[in-house]
This record gives sequence, C-alpha cells and structure tokens, in this order.
Amino acid sequence: MSRFPIPEINGYGEELVTALGALVIRASQHEAWLISLTAAIADMRRGQAWAIFYASANAKARLDTMRALLGVSGLSARRQRELTAFLDRSKDLADRRNVYVHSEYSIARYPSPSSPPRPLMTQYQSATGKQLKVRPIELAHLHKLLNDYTLLNDDIRHYAPDLQAARERRRRRIAVVLRGRQATAATE
Repeated sequence: MSRFPIPEINGYGEELVTALGALVIRASQHEAWLISLTAAIADMRRGQAWAIFYASANAKARLDTMRALLGVSGLSARRQRELTAFLDRSKDLADRRNVYVHSEYSIARYPSPSSPPRPLMTQYQSATGKQLKVRPIELAHLHKLLNDYTLLNDDIRHYAPDLQAARERRRRRIAVVLRGRQATAATE
C-alpha cells in the first residue's frame, strides 16, 4: 500500500489506475529522451528541438522527422541504422501506448451478461470514430508496455557518447568554415 493511496475510480481499482499513471510518466520520459536525441542529431539547443518535436501531435511524423535528421547527422551508417531501429521501437511503443491513452474506459459484464463486472477498453478509429473493438484491460500487457519503455529509455543512454562526438565534429567543421570566411573578409 502506498503512502498516498489512490482511491478507486468508478471501480477500476488502484493497481490499474497506478499502472495507467505510470504509463503516462514513462511515455513522457521517453519523449524527453527523444527531444534530447533530436537536439543532438540536429546540433541544436534542446528548446529548439522541443519546438520541432511538438510541432506535430503525431508520433509517426515526429519520428519521421528524426529519421530525416539522421540522414544529415554525420553519424556512421551503422549508427544511423541502429538509431533507426531504435526509432522503430519507439513507434511501436507509441502505438501500444495510444491504445491505452485514447481508448474509452467502462465497467461492464464481459464477455457475457452473466460475467462479473470488469474494466474494459473500447478502441475507436481516430479518423472515423468507428468502434474497432472492445476488450478487457489486461494488466500483464500494461506492465509489459511499462517495462518495454523502461528498457528503451535505458537503451538511448548507450548512444549518448556517439551523438556528442558527432555534434562536436559538426561544430569543428562550422568553426573551420567561419575562420575561412573571416580570413577572406580580412583580405578584401
């Protein structure tokens, strides 16, 4: 039992409410890492990367932007492939997270009227509002998603030294170009 118990919310139970809250926090932490990654890849300040990242409300568009930035990052082809695979994993987690975040929740007798009441999620197609499926909430799946976010957030730390090195190489190239321009301007 936690020091600050979370009350039951319409019969959903403390464990489910806690897990959903943890999912929101883990996904937010992951987005913070993605913003830092964007800043490193594009050699920009974090605030600029934040603005670019959140210019789209869509995870696919955000990750596609990051993939495009990788192509001009100065990172080795091997490291670009690894980071692309990392971004693919991020997209998978975002899709799985969206099921929980954008579903409609209810308590109902499922799968039959004689079943005990249980929490359900109803998914809808975002473009049409068409109901796609109703399913029980499986805490094991939610806990797996939370664990996958934790592992992915740990994996990104592996790339930090390479990203910093690529950023420093770009800065040195820019400094050389600027010195050359200054030298040219001084002789004119």
